[in-house]
Amino acid sequence: MNWRRGLLRLWVIGSLFWAGLTGWLIYDRIASGQERAASHAACMRNPPRESCGPLTFDDIFTTTGLVYEFAIRTLPPVFLSLVLGLAILWIVAGFTRHNL
Repeated sequence: MNWRRGLLRLWVIGSLFWAGLTGWLIYDRIASGQERAASHAACMRNPPRESCGPLTFDDIFTTTGLVYEFAIRTLPPVFLSLVLGLAILWIVAGFTRHNL
């Protein structure tokens, strides 16, 4: 059994799952923000305009901001888990018995 290969595969699958989950959550924020912005625009076209409510800054997204947010929320945990796993393997390898 090759532990390094198995743990590397586990890390790859976990990282892909984490990136997919993060992307889905950010997409959900985009969809809800676009829906609120569209309903606000429709409300502003039809009177009475007093019942529309305010359009917040969170309802307006830029692509650069979303890519940056995705990178900030996805990459640090992925790389931290890789470094932590490599450190654990290095520590465990230090306790193995070497025959001279």
